[in-house]
Amino acid sequence: MELQEQRRLQEAITKDDEAIHLNPQDAENYCNRGLSYFYRGEYDLTVADYSKAIELKPDYVEAHGNRAQVYLNKGEYDLAIADCNKAVVNQRNGTLFKSNTLA
Repeated sequence: MELQEQRRLQEAITKDDEAIHLNPQDAENYCNRGLSYFYRGEYDLTVADYSKAIELKPDYVEAHGNRAQVYLNKGEYDLAIADCNKAVVNQRNGTLFKSNTLA
């Protein structure tokens, strides 16, 4: 996350690629890499990574919420609403979703 905050996005992607290679079943690694793609404006890659994170962990609220934001940016409102609904259903901590990563 630190590399993303510093906008050292290619370094962050490389680090996340390595993490995914070492542990391809960890949904958080895909979510982290998706954030870097989001900041680069590579929305199709972002959606692919968030979708993989959700495939691995279907109740991953942050991935649903973040993917909803990408769909909003792409003008795909029905998909954004569907992901928001899933985030609400899956939420556990009394908040819609922890989208402190997207701004």
